[in-house]
Amino acid sequence: MLNKRFFGKVDAIIKKFLTTVMLGKQRSQMNQSVCYDINQITEWHHLIEMEADNEEISMGIREQEQDTKQILLQLLVSNLPMEAILEVWNVRATGTYGIGHYVILLNDGTHLCTCLLLLNKGLVCRHFFRVGTYSRFTTFHISMIPNRWYLNPNVEPNNILQQYSFIPIDSYGSPSLYSSQSSQSSVRSPKAIYAELSGLSKKAIDCAIKTEMQDELSNLFKAFIYDIQSRLEGNSIDINNLVIIKHKGRPPKRLVANVEKDVLHREKKVLKDSSAVNVIEGQSKSNLESSTIITKG
Repeated sequence: MLNKRFFGKVDAIIKKFLTTVMLGKQRSQMNQSVCYDINQITEWHHLIEMEADNEEISMGIREQEQDTKQILLQLLVSNLPMEAILEVWNVRATGTYGIGHYVILLNDGTHLCTCLLLLNKGLVCRHFFRVGTYSRFTTFHISMIPNRWYLNPNVEPNNILQQYSFIPIDSYGSPSLYSSQSSQSSVRSPKAIYAELSGLSKKAIDCAIKTEMQDELSNLFKAFIYDIQSRLEGNSIDINNLVIIKHKGRPPKRLVANVEKDVLHREKKVLKDSSAVNVIEGQSKSNLESSTIITKG
């Protein structure tokens, strides 16, 4: 089977998740992909910026088929930033002269195709698999296919993202079709990264509660957040003690040790005695002055 020969890793994962009927349909798309020719479009910006006569296209004029596909491409990427688009490919059946379809590869590991098979039927199209035999940016994840086609439709998408990583599309087993970077790392979407970190945080919280170390974990979280916020704000703050947390506003009252209480008590006592001495000295001085006046008189 072509699907096992060319896309062995993808075939193994879909066999584990999909129902028998949908597995056959998805394998059919993979097998048909070898019957297509592809061409990478480097100057794809003009396809998005083009204008066409919508009235003629709505009349079904055959000569306007190319404009129809380009307008569909324009609609697909209308809400996407230009920097999110990595590559654009044109795919058409071998031996035909039609316009075919456009496949857009995005920087989050996902893709778009003007055939809309993934949106309409929930299957990854043959055009995408054909592009995967040439481009290192094509990656597959089982979450691309809706869970209604799974053997267990109640599976949580976040759990799948945590357990399974994105798979680079295999290309005839020939490393020449890929650059050296394709074997080192695959494109990971922000959603997959969030799901992975969320799973790690949940495991850490469970372990901390079981071992009664939730305070230590909380301090680590707070220290990490404080450190990152300081870096983002451009402040070079060294955290010497991760347990100490600085709060805004007036500092809270702290407990006073017994030694400090004795010192404070002594200081107050000395101040009180000195004031009394001053009063006594003032009284004796006034008495002395009065006695001197009496003597002179």
